[in-house]
Amino acid sequence: MNKLEFIKKYFINFSEKNISSLEEMFHEEITLRDWEIYAEGKKQVIKANEKIFSSCKSIYVKPLNIWENSNYVIAEIDILINGEEQLKVIDLFELSNEKILSIRAFKG
Repeated sequence: MNKLEFIKKYFINFSEKNISSLEEMFHEEITLRDWEIYAEGKKQVIKANEKIFSSCKSIYVKPLNIWENSNYVIAEIDILINGEEQLKVIDLFELSNEKILSIRAFKG
């Protein structure tokens, strides 16, 4: 699977709140950083995702544009929460050995 397909799969798993599939995609030393969260290590990132998922009935990630460069993938996305609220976000993924090593999300 190429990097773009891998990240699209991540967005599907995230939208489905599929923690076990996300866990398989994460590197042991993953970091997650956005405008509210900072988590280090697979267990802490999983906990952060569980907290996000429990805070809403539904979440849907719609990729608008995705670019790749060596070990990085950048995605411009729309996020729909509970079918209404919409966030515009840029995700920067760093990949290592076919796993997600870091996710940095920027709102706007």
